[in-house]
Amino acid sequence: MKRVNVSASEVGTVVRCPRMYQLNKLGITTRQAAAAQHHGNNFHTRESIKAREEQVSIFVRFWRWLCRLFR
Repeated sequence: MKRVNVSASEVGTVVRCPRMYQLNKLGITTRQAAAAQHHGNNFHTRESIKAREEQVSIFVRFWRWLCRLFR
């Protein structure tokens, strides 16, 4: 994940998504413009979900193998 520099005056604000934070800093206020720019990140989200599922499946296979080994 990319780090975003936060000024001292903005420390208390809650930021759910770093990308939306950047859009707010750029001054993009309309929802459509923000959604259009934010939409590009969906691919990365899908890729990270796939990678996570792959990690989980490898772990599950290892766990099952381990259980079979000690049966």
